[in-house]
Amino acid sequence: MTATQPGVASLVAALGAELLRPLHLPADADPWIGDPVIWDAESEPPPGSHSILLMVGGRSSVAAARGALHEAARLGYAAAVVKAYGEDPDRWRRCAAEAGIPVLLAPDDTPWRHLDSLISAIVASEAGRTNVPDLSRVAIGDLFSLANAVAAMVGSAITIEDVDRRLLAYSNIEGQPIDSCRRRTILGRQVPDDPLYSDEYRVLAHRDGPAGFPAYPEQGGDFARLAVSVRAGSRVLGSIWAIDSGGIDAAVAGQALSSVTGIVAMHLLHGGTTTDLKRVRRSEWLSGLLSSRASDRDTPSEFPLSPQKPAVLLGFRMNARPGEVVDSARVMDLVAVFCESHHKKAACTAFDDTVLALLPAALLTRDQLVFLARQIIDSARSSLGVTLIAAVGDAVTSVQEVTAGRGETERGLRALLHRPERGPVLDIAASREVLALEELAESAWASRTRPLPVLTRILEYDRVHGTEYLATLRVHLDSGGDALVAAQRLTVHVNTFRYRLRRLSELFDLDLSEPEFRLAVWLQMRILAPFR
Repeated sequence: MTATQPGVASLVAALGAELLRPLHLPADADPWIGDPVIWDAESEPPPGSHSILLMVGGRSSVAAARGALHEAARLGYAAAVVKAYGEDPDRWRRCAAEAGIPVLLAPDDTPWRHLDSLISAIVASEAGRTNVPDLSRVAIGDLFSLANAVAAMVGSAITIEDVDRRLLAYSNIEGQPIDSCRRRTILGRQVPDDPLYSDEYRVLAHRDGPAGFPAYPEQGGDFARLAVSVRAGSRVLGSIWAIDSGGIDAAVAGQALSSVTGIVAMHLLHGGTTTDLKRVRRSEWLSGLLSSRASDRDTPSEFPLSPQKPAVLLGFRMNARPGEVVDSARVMDLVAVFCESHHKKAACTAFDDTVLALLPAALLTRDQLVFLARQIIDSARSSLGVTLIAAVGDAVTSVQEVTAGRGETERGLRALLHRPERGPVLDIAASREVLALEELAESAWASRTRPLPVLTRILEYDRVHGTEYLATLRVHLDSGGDALVAAQRLTVHVNTFRYRLRRLSELFDLDLSEPEFRLAVWLQMRILAPFR
C-alpha cells in the first residue's frame, strides 16, 4: 500500500459494516485499492491492477463463485464486493479463503451505483494526502465538523451545499468573515433565489476546478466567493464555498478546496446512501404490513404500536387528469421528506396511485396532522405540478389496526373523489358519516343494487331537456325540506325553487311526504355512481 492509496481495511472502516461487511479479510494483509470495476458475471473481467471488483449479478453456484474469485485474484484485484441475495454468504467466505482474496459483503438492496460512487470517492479523497490535513478523523456524516476542518485549512468561512443549493453545513469558527448573503443562507438553510446565483452554479457545474465569483453588495454579498463542485465521477453531488474577504491567497485556497472534494463527496454519498437504504427498508416493512405480509414480531423498534405509543396513517391520492402521467416515486419521496421532518423514522410506501405514510401519533395533534397533509398537498402542486387529496386516519395501536387502517384511509380518499367539496383533506376521526356512506356505496356496487326507477327517469329527463330536476331533488333532501336554505344553495329565489319542486312532483309523481321514500332516494343519490 502506498502513502496515497487507501487499503481494504480503511475502506471497510470508512463505509461501516452497514454498507460493507468483511467476509474474508486476512489480518496480516491489507492490499491498497484503486478505483472500482463493475463486473457482470456473464462477461470476462478486465485486468485488475489493485482495483476492487464489484461482482454484479453474482447469483452463481459454489463452483462458479470459486472460479470467479480465483480469476479475480489472478488478474490482480485487491478485493471483491458481493451480495448474498438472500442465500448463505458462507459460500463466498469459503471460496475467498481458497482464492486468497479479500471479499466484502454488501446489502442486497444497496444499489451498485452507490457503492461504485462511494468507493471512487474514498479512493479520490486519499490522493495527495501528504499535503492535506488528516480529515479522516471526522466522523462520517458529521458535516459541520468537516466544514470547520476545511475552514481551518482554507483560512475562511465555509459552507457545504447539496446539488439543490440547500445548506448542509457551515463552519462556525470565531472571527470568520460573514455578510448578509451568508447570514440569510444559514438562517433559511437555502441559498437565496436570485438569477445571479443561478448563473454562478451553472458555471461551477461545468468547471473541473475551483472558480472565483465577485461580490454582489446589492444582493447582500459584501465579499467575493471561491467555490468548487463536489463530484462522484461525472455526477455533481454539491459544492463547497469559501468567503474571500481579501485575506486569503485565492490560488492556495482553491487548491485546498479541490483537495478535499473527494472526502466531502464520501460524506455526502454515505449520508445519502444510508438515508436512502433505511428509508427503503422502512418502506418495505410498511408495504408488507399493509399487505398483511408482516406480523407483530416484524415491527421495528421505532413503531412499538401499543396503546401508550400509537401511530397514525396518512393517505395521499394522486388526482390526475385524464391522460396525465404522474411519477408516484417522486410523490412518495416528497411525502417521506415532510413526514420525516416530524419524525426521522416515519415510514412511507406507495400502492398504484396512492401513497401511505405511518408516523407516531403522539407527536402531532389532529389539527397539526391535517396541517401537515395540507403542506404536502401545496408542495406537490407547486414543486411537482401534481394535485393530491389526503385522508388522516385514526390512531392505531397494533399491526392489525394498521392493516385495517389502510382500507379505512383509502375509503376516505375515494369519498373525497366523489365529494371534492369536502377536501382536499379529510380527517377520518371527524368524518365517520362520510366513511359510512362510502362503505354503503361499496356494498351497493358489490351487490349490484339497482337504482330506483324514478331516479333513472329524472336523470334521463334532465339529459334530454337540459333541466336540473335531479339537483333540485338532491338539494331539497340535503336541506331537510327547508325551501329557503335550498334556494340559497342553488342561488335562486325561494319561489323559483318551490315552483321547481312542485313541477318535479307533478312530472314524476313523487310523494316526498313519505319518510322511507325520502330516505331511499337520498341514500341512492349519495351512494350510486350515476347520481353522486
